Amino acid sequence: MKKIVTIVLCLLSPVLFSQTDPKPVKGFSKEEKRDSIKVIDNKMIGYSNTIFAKVKGRTSDYRGTGVDLNLSLTNLDSKKTTFYETNDEGFFDIDIEKGMYSMTFSKRSYGDFEIEKIDLSECQIQEININLGSRITIVHYTIIEPEVITLTSTKKKKKKKKKK
Repeated sequence: MKKIVTIVLCLLSPVLFSQTDPKPVKGFSKEEKRDSIKVIDNKMIGYSNTIFAKVKGRTSDYRGTGVDLNLSLTNLDSKKTTFYETNDEGFFDIDIEKGMYSMTFSKRSYGDFEIEKIDLSECQIQEININLGSRITIVHYTIIEPEVITLTSTKKKKKKKKKK
């Protein structure tokens, strides 16, 4: 009896454990972000006692929790880009030469955000607070093709009467 069961399992195992699906499953994935990135504050809050301008602020998510990220300041006149990181709570404090700058905040799971033009004068302290919104999630959509069903009619056709 044991031998018969073993032989049957060996013969039927490809059929029983086969994972081939006769219909191909189609689909696509899309990145979605529930809450978008917003600038909470972008204002001058005073002057420092140095010759450098200062850019400071905080980056947070939709709950107000600090988010560490990378940021870059590009001098629009010289095209020189300098890269910085916030601390673990999302705070940054940067001393930089006066000039016209663009500022890019980037974190892979939140996306990129750019402030295109910031004019920083000597000794100016600029506060910029950014709310990154929600994380980017990848949503997978599956399209399953329906089965084709053919219905046959059970109704009998009426015979046409011949006219005399």
